[in-house]
Amino acid sequence: MAPGQEGDQKLPDFCVIDAAVAEVPFRSPRVAHLYRYWRELCGGRQMPSRVDLDPAAIRDLLPYLLLVDMVGTPPRARYRVVGTVIVEMAKFDFTGLFADEIDFKESEEFDYGGAYANVASWGKPGLGHSAMLVEGFKSRWVEFVICPLSEDGQTVSQCVALEDYEPTDLIERDSMIPAVRR
Repeated sequence: MAPGQEGDQKLPDFCVIDAAVAEVPFRSPRVAHLYRYWRELCGGRQMPSRVDLDPAAIRDLLPYLLLVDMVGTPPRARYRVVGTVIVEMAKFDFTGLFADEIDFKESEEFDYGGAYANVASWGKPGLGHSAMLVEGFKSRWVEFVICPLSEDGQTVSQCVALEDYEPTDLIERDSMIPAVRR
């Protein structure tokens, strides 16, 4: 993984995944699994299309998965499908909302809408890290990958993403501040 040479390919804790790098240093096995699955679906193309995705092939990832529509110019990210674990962690079902309409109440401000827009611009996947606050003061990691999908092989129309979290106990999860609509 390394920032590329074109445009602004790095946000704080978010960068393009360089396809030339054989081993990407993923923290989460789930994030790594979705990225490898996406690479297989490419089959020599720059990116696969939505119809290439087979939910049965990644059944164990579905609770952590997001399917995001890229809408308009410049593109905005609208959440079409939000996995059940993500809803549980956010304490808010944000299906149908745009990324820039949500405050995830993390321990650091992260521009998820900007991350999706960068992936749409690059036509390449991105790997990101953020943190969630538990018990009012402890930070727990969040790792995610955003992979582009295209209907015409050129323009990113959707993204499939996966978000995984540092394990938390019930008390920590209960103490998390719910995400809210801005």
